[in-house]
Amino acid sequence: MELLLYLLKASACLALFFGLYFFTLRKTTFFALNRTYLLAALLLAFFIPAWRVEVRQVVEPAVAEIAATTVPEPLITSVGSDLQPAAAPAPEPFAWPDPDTSLTVLYLAVTAGFLWPLLRQLSGLLQQRDHPYQRIGNLRVIYKNEGFTNCSFFRYVFVDPERLSKAEFDALLLHEGVHAARWHSLDKLFMQAARALLWFNPVVYWYARELEQLHEFEADQVTASQCGQEAYAHLLLGLARRPAPAGLTHSFVRHPIRERIEMLFTNQSNNMKKFVYLAALPVVAVLSWGFSVRYVEVPQERPVSPASRQDTGWRNNPAYRQALAGVDSLKGMPLEGRVGALWSDGFGQGFLLNTSSGTLQVALSHSRMRAAGLLEGAGIFVKLRGALIDQDQKITFVPTEIHDKTGKLLYKEKIVRQPFLYEANRARFAYSRISKLTTDASGHISALWLNDGHFSLRFNLAGQKLLAGNFRSGDSVLVKFFGEAKAGGKVYTSSKLIALYSQPRGKELRNPAHYSRFYQEDGRQQQVATTAGPENIPLGYQQDAGAEQHRAAYGGARTDVPVRVARFESISGREGITELTGADLLAGRFSIHAGKASLNRHPNQLKATDFKIIQDGKALIAAPGAQLSVNMNTGDFTVQEQLRLKDGDIEVEYSARDSTRVFKDRSRIDLFGKAEFKTAHFKIEGSRIEYDYKAQLVTAHDFAVVHSRRPGVRTTGSLLTVNFATGEYTVQGKM
Repeated sequence: MELLLYLLKASACLALFFGLYFFTLRKTTFFALNRTYLLAALLLAFFIPAWRVEVRQVVEPAVAEIAATTVPEPLITSVGSDLQPAAAPAPEPFAWPDPDTSLTVLYLAVTAGFLWPLLRQLSGLLQQRDHPYQRIGNLRVIYKNEGFTNCSFFRYVFVDPERLSKAEFDALLLHEGVHAARWHSLDKLFMQAARALLWFNPVVYWYARELEQLHEFEADQVTASQCGQEAYAHLLLGLARRPAPAGLTHSFVRHPIRERIEMLFTNQSNNMKKFVYLAALPVVAVLSWGFSVRYVEVPQERPVSPASRQDTGWRNNPAYRQALAGVDSLKGMPLEGRVGALWSDGFGQGFLLNTSSGTLQVALSHSRMRAAGLLEGAGIFVKLRGALIDQDQKITFVPTEIHDKTGKLLYKEKIVRQPFLYEANRARFAYSRISKLTTDASGHISALWLNDGHFSLRFNLAGQKLLAGNFRSGDSVLVKFFGEAKAGGKVYTSSKLIALYSQPRGKELRNPAHYSRFYQEDGRQQQVATTAGPENIPLGYQQDAGAEQHRAAYGGARTDVPVRVARFESISGREGITELTGADLLAGRFSIHAGKASLNRHPNQLKATDFKIIQDGKALIAAPGAQLSVNMNTGDFTVQEQLRLKDGDIEVEYSARDSTRVFKDRSRIDLFGKAEFKTAHFKIEGSRIEYDYKAQLVTAHDFAVVHSRRPGVRTTGSLLTVNFATGEYTVQGKM
C-alpha cells in the first residue's frame, strides 16, 4: 500500500504541474524553457512524495500523545520452556490474500504490460546500430526503405532516399540534427518510462504529447531559421501525407502538422512573460509542504521517578554484574553434580544441583522431574541455557539438557515458537522487527506491521494519535498489546497497542489509552483482579501477590477472589473452560500447585487435582489424590479426598477442654473447647467437633488436622467433614 500511496501522490503532483503549464505557459514560444519546465516538473513529481523533512516540535505530553519515560532492561537473560507459558491456537490451513498485496501485484502486472512493448522497441532500435551507416557531421545516417524511415533516435537517422528530394533530404538532416544535439530521445525514454509507471493517470498521456510537440517546435524553429519559414512550411505540407512511425523515434512528419506550421508564423513571446515561470515556485512549496514536510511533536522528556530509579539501579551493582558474568561463563557448558533437595515457591519449581564448587538452584517442574526419573542423590550432567537473576543476586538456572552418568538423555528443553506470550496482567508481548510503518502527514502512526521471521503482528492505529518518533522500518522491538484476532495462518491483527520498545532499549512509545490499565508509571505491572476464563485468563509472571490480599485476615469476609496463573506446562480452552497442567496459581493468600487445574468462567470456579496449597512457603494441604474446588466469587474452597478405609480403622479417641455432650442413645457425641478427635488416619483439633456414630460422620469447626500419611502437613480451615461410610473427607475454608 505504501507503493500505491506514493504513486497517487506523484500523480497529484504531476497533475498540478501540468495544470500550471497548460493554462499559463503552453501558448508561449519559449520552447526550450517549456521543455525544461516539463522535465523538471516530471522529476519533482516523483521526488517530492519520496522526500522526507521532519520539523520537530517539543510539546508537553498530553493525554492523547506519547509519554516518554526511562524503560528498565528485562531481568531475564534467557527464558526456557518451563518458565514460558504457551499461547495462541494452532495455525489455520488457509488465509485469504491481503488486499494491499493483491493491489500491488495487480499494479505491477499492468506496469509490466506497458513496459514490455517499450523494451521491445528499444531492443529493435539498438539492433539498427549494426547496419551500415554514413557519417554526416555528428549524425549517423542509415539508408533503408522498409519499416520506420525519415526519423531519428539519438544520433542515428533513418532515411528512405528514394522518396526524398535533395531539398527534403537536407531539411530532414537539419531537423533531426536538432533532436540529436538537444538529446530529445533521452526525454522520450524518460517520458515513456513515467507513462508506464503512471498508466492509471490520464494526465501522463497529455504530458507526453505536449513534451513531444515541444521537441518538434524546437527543431522546426531552428530548421526554419535556415531554410526560410515559407519554404519549410511547404516542405512540411508536402511530407504530411506520408505515414509517421510511432514509438521512441522522432519523425520529421509527426502530426499535427497544422499546429507546427501555425507556430512557425507565431510572433515571439515578450521576454517579460518569462516571469510567469516563477509561478512554479509556490506550486513546489505547496506540494512539498503537503507531501514531504512532517511536523513531528516530540514529547518533552520527564525526569525519571525515584521509584523507577530504585527499581533499576541495582543492575549497576558490581555484585549483579559479577553474577551476570558468571551466568554467561556457564552457558552451554555441561555441569556435573547430584540432584539435591527440591525447591518450590509461588512462581516456580526445581531442584538444587550439588556440584564440586557449590550448589546451584535449577528451574524444572517437579512433574517433569518425575517423568525424567530425576531422584534425589542421582548423578547427572546439566547443560545450561540461561538464568534469572533477581536484585539480591539470587540466580536460578534454566537447563536445556540433562543426562545421567552413562550419557543417557533424561530431559531436553522443548522450545515451541509462539506468536506472542502473556504477562500476569493479561498483556501480550512479543520480540519482533518492524516490517512496515505508515504515518500520516502529522507523523502519527496509521499502520504498524511486525514480523519476527515466523509470525506477523499487524496493528491498525489510525486515529489514535501515536507519534512514530524515531521508530523506523527494520527496528528490532518489544511490543505489548491485547485484543488480538487471527487473520491468517501466522498473521494476527489488533488495534490495541499498549507500548513499543526498541531493542536494545533507547526508544519507547506508550499508548496512554491503554498503558495505565496494565502498568504503573515506573513500568511495573498493575495488579489486575479478574475472573479467569479462556478469553481473559491472566497468564505469565507476577512479581508480587498484592499487599491487600496478604493483609486479609484468615476466615474474614472476602468476595471476588482473583486467581492468577504464574506458571503452567500446557493450556487448552473450550466453551468458557480453561484446562491447565503443571500449574502454579495464586488465589488470595495462598499459592496452589496443581497437576491439573480447570478454570470455569460460568460458574466462576477453580477445580484442581494432584494439588498442594502453600502459604508463606509451607504446605497447608498436600493431597495428591484429592480434589480442590474454589468459588472465586466468595473465596470459599472445598477439598475432598478418599480415605480408603479398612476394617478396624474406625477406632476413635476424643477429648474436649470445656465440655462433652453424649446423646442418650449414644448415636452422637459433641465436643466443645479445644476438642480433639483421633483415628488411625488423622488427628483433628477444633473449637467444636461433632461425631455422629450412626451416620459414621465427623464434623469439625475452625479445625486443624494432621494426616498420618503426611505428618508434616497441618491443614487448617473453617469446616472439616469426614464420612467413614463413604471413605471421603471434605475440607472447607476461605482463600
